[in-house]
Amino acid sequence: SLYSRMKDGREAKEDWVEFACPSNEVFLQRKGLLLERLVETLDIDVISFDFIRYFVFWEVIHPNTSPEDLPETCYCERCRRRFNSAFPNSQLDTPDWVQFKCDTITSGVQYLTKIAKRVKPSIRVSLHTLPWKQSDFNGGIKRIAGQDFTALGKYADFLSPMIYHHMIYKKPEWIPSLLNDIKSVYHGAILPSLQVNHSYRNEELSPNEFEQAIDECLRVPIAGIIFWNNDALLTNKEKQEIVRRKIHEI
Repeated sequence: SLYSRMKDGREAKEDWVEFACPSNEVFLQRKGLLLERLVETLDIDVISFDFIRYFVFWEVIHPNTSPEDLPETCYCERCRRRFNSAFPNSQLDTPDWVQFKCDTITSGVQYLTKIAKRVKPSIRVSLHTLPWKQSDFNGGIKRIAGQDFTALGKYADFLSPMIYHHMIYKKPEWIPSLLNDIKSVYHGAILPSLQVNHSYRNEELSPNEFEQAIDECLRVPIAGIIFWNNDALLTNKEKQEIVRRKIHEI
């Protein structure tokens, strides 16, 4: 099975979110071949990687969620064997296990980045990351997701945190603190992604709050802003005008 596995052996899936095991080399090689064809065919300037992490449906996790309630993966036989080989004198669920998870994700990013840059050396790689500070959920960015920003920064040209503040019940004022937290461990370019409309919540994301989120992003040195998603922006004239105005102000 391609599925990543929970501690109890269940497949790592929730609603539409389904994750393959990050240590599955056959799966990674398939993605590498697809990436190679895409770069060759489309001659793109930037490639954006998403979902290169361990399983977690972060979009629906409330900030007050207990760290112990977050899903932990992957406990398949392959991951256990690889961990025992890398850390023969260690145990699961230790700092070595967290390091193993981070190493697995980083090596996957390294593998895919090398393929893209081999086909087109000038291509730039952007990597989507979770909007979690280093201390959130008891170090969940590494412990749960396996995303080590310092290590990943050696291969990605941009880190693109998915700062969907409204989705995760944060105020726009929180945005600079997240960006500065990332900058404390990563010294490369940051390309934050902001949400345009509400998602996973019934409450609307107002134009004023959308504009405030942009302003808060711009308080920190960044490489630009991605808007998620394009369709939402193209169908909202008021928010389009906000973006145009901000571009002119810059």
